[in-house]
Amino acid sequence: MADLNAENTKEMDKPTQNNSLKKKINKILESRIDNDKETLEALKALSTFFPENNLRTRRNLRSEIERRSLVINEEFMQSFKQVNDSLEGIYKNILSMNECCQDMTNRLNAVKIRTNDLIEQTTKLQTERFGRHN
Repeated sequence: MADLNAENTKEMDKPTQNNSLKKKINKILESRIDNDKETLEALKALSTFFPENNLRTRRNLRSEIERRSLVINEEFMQSFKQVNDSLEGIYKNILSMNECCQDMTNRLNAVKIRTNDLIEQTTKLQTERFGRHN
């Protein structure tokens, strides 16, 4: 009895599977590839390394796409590494400039303190000198 139910279920699933497959095929056939720019570009790119449609090239298609993707990613990483190295260089230069600015600020503050002391002494001496002459 269980075998009979399993066979009936399989028989009932076949029309459903056929129907969904039929829908997919119809959808593909109805699509207008001429107007789909992304699909056209993908097909053009595919045609550069998929020259023949035979069993061997179809079997190797996935590995070829993965290999090309890997090459593109490695090229991107190399380009990004150059950008990253440049940014690290800029960062080091900014740190160096910041240190120089801090050093100059400290020197200016020290000179300002000495200059203020000198101005105070000069003012004091001038006051004493004018005080004696009057």
